[in-house]
Parts: sequence; structure tokens; C-alpha cells
Amino acid sequence: AKFPNSGVAPILPPKERKKIVDNVVDWTRNNDPNFDDLDDPMFQALTNLAGNPVRPDASPKEKKDALENSVNWLRNNTPDPSSIDDPTMQQLAKFPNSGVAPILPPKERK
Repeated sequence: AKFPNSGVAPILPPKERKKIVDNVVDWTRNNDPNFDDLDDPMFQALTNLAGNPVRPDASPKEKKDALENSVNWLRNNTPDPSSIDDPTMQQLAKFPNSGVAPILPPKERK
């Protein structure tokens, strides 16, 4: 459950959050994220970052459309790092070029 304004400080400091968001947005703008290449937590993080969360029971077509809409939004907008919840931020830190974890997600390792 999410509790608004629980008084708990974010896990990552604001400077680190901004770095992660900037790097993920840059990565998104310079790549063409494919639904089939993202695991579910990364897909959810990317759509949440764009303010376009997706229901867990969404159809594959709905998920692909949501990803496309999210990528398009991220190519034209920059989200506010302070508005992103910690679980999403932790997942974003796992993206390629996030500035935190240089490891590619399992589906992208070839």
C-alpha cells in the first residue's frame, strides 16, 4: 500500500534521483525501447516515469500502446524526479546508462 506523505525520506538523495531520471530520459530518447526487450518491472517503471501507469492485467496490445505513449511523452518532456515514488526510482536505477547500475537487464544481455 502507498501512504501519501508518510514522512519517510526518499531512499535516494535528490541529486541522485535527478541524475537517474536525466540518464533514463536520455537513454529513452536515444534508443527505441521495445516491449519485448523490457522485463515487467522495467516496463512498469518506464510507464510510471511518464505518468502513464498500466494495470497489471492489461492486454499485450494495451501494454505496447502504453509503452509507445510513454516513450513519446518522455521524448518531449522531462519528469520531476521528486514526484517519482521510491519503488519506481529503484527500478529506474537498473536501466542502462542510469548512472547507477551499468548492468543491462537480463533480457538485453546477448
